[in-house]
Amino acid sequence: MSVSQILMVSLLGVMVVPTETTASEFGPKPTIEQVEALLAATSPTTADHAARVKAIRAIDALFDTTEVAKDPAVIEFYRRRVEAGLAALKAGPPPGHARIVKLYSSSTVIKTADGCFTFDFAEGPCGDTWGLPEATDDEFRNFHLTDEQRDRLAKLLDVYFITHRHHDHVSFALCERMARLGKPIIAPPESKAWFKRGTTPFAEAIQTPAPDAVHTLGKLSFVHYAGVQYMEWIEDDHERPVKDSPKNVPNNCYLVRLSGMTFGHCGDNRDAGHVEWAGQWSKKGWRPDVSFALGIGKFTKLLARAWGGLRIHVHDYEFRHTNFNRLSWWLDRRPVAWPKRRPVLFWGEHLDVPLPSASDR
Repeated sequence: MSVSQILMVSLLGVMVVPTETTASEFGPKPTIEQVEALLAATSPTTADHAARVKAIRAIDALFDTTEVAKDPAVIEFYRRRVEAGLAALKAGPPPGHARIVKLYSSSTVIKTADGCFTFDFAEGPCGDTWGLPEATDDEFRNFHLTDEQRDRLAKLLDVYFITHRHHDHVSFALCERMARLGKPIIAPPESKAWFKRGTTPFAEAIQTPAPDAVHTLGKLSFVHYAGVQYMEWIEDDHERPVKDSPKNVPNNCYLVRLSGMTFGHCGDNRDAGHVEWAGQWSKKGWRPDVSFALGIGKFTKLLARAWGGLRIHVHDYEFRHTNFNRLSWWLDRRPVAWPKRRPVLFWGEHLDVPLPSASDR
C-alpha cells in the first residue's frame, strides 16, 4: 500500500494513521532535494496527514546510517534547516503564542513576547565538549553551525538550560558566546566542574542554583530537580541501576515558566525520584503546558501521567548514537495521539502554541 493510499480513520477526533516506509517511492534512497520538497509542503500541524507521514518516512530513509553526518551535502542541508529555524525565532510568535523551534536532536528553543530560552542546545554529534567541533580530530568535526549562525542564536537567547554535560545536550560554542554576552547558563554543579576541568573559558559563568526552589531571571522563572543519568545496570536490568557507578552523570530536570506558560524537560534523567517531584510541583501549580520527551519508556509514561499536556519528541537523529531514535517513533508507537497531542518537529521547524489565558493559570 502506498502512502497516497493510507487510510485515515477518525477516532475521538484524532486521526489514526497507519504508517509504512516510503523509501521505495524514491528508489533506494530519497535525495535531499526530495526531502526538502516534502518538508516544504507540510508542517507539524498540517491537515494533510498522509503528506506529513510521507515526509517523515523520507527523512528516516535519508538518514539510514550515522555515516550520513559526514556527508558535506547533509551538513549543508542541516545548516539550511537551522537557517529556517533562526528566521522563525527572529520573526517571533504571533500575539498570544509561544513559538517552539527545533534545531537539532534535543535542541529546542522557546520564544514568547517576554523572552527566549533553550533547552539542551547542541549543534551536532561531535563528542568533544571542551572545544569547538572544528578544532578537534573528531570524526563528526564538520557537522556544526557556522560562526555567523552561532552568533545570531546567542543574541536571540536570554537563558541557556543544560540538563547534563553530554555532547548531545551542550554546545561549547554557544556556552562561550552566552558567557561573553553575560547571559545566564544554568547547569548541574557537576557539569560546571567538568567544564572547569577542561579549562573552558566559560566554566565560571555557569550558574548552579539550588534545586527544588523557584528562581527568577527577568520575566522567566524556573525550578529544577537534581537527578542523574545512570549509565550502568545490574545484569543489564534497567530497573536496577548501579547507583555508585563513576560513569553516572548528574542530570537536572527543569520546569520553566515564561509568559504564563510552563515547559518541562528532563533531559536523559533515569532517577525515579523525578516522577514524584514532577507530581508534587504539578500540585503547586507548575504542571507543564508543554513537555519534551525522550522516546518511549517507563519514565516517559510515568511523567506523562504526572504532567499531561502537549508533548514534543526529542533526542531523534543524534548521529553519534549508533541506534539513533527516529521521528517515526511517535507515528509507530503513538498513532492515536499524533499530531494533536504529540506533534513531530524536524530541524528548523516551529510550532506556535497559544498561551494560557489568565483564567487558566
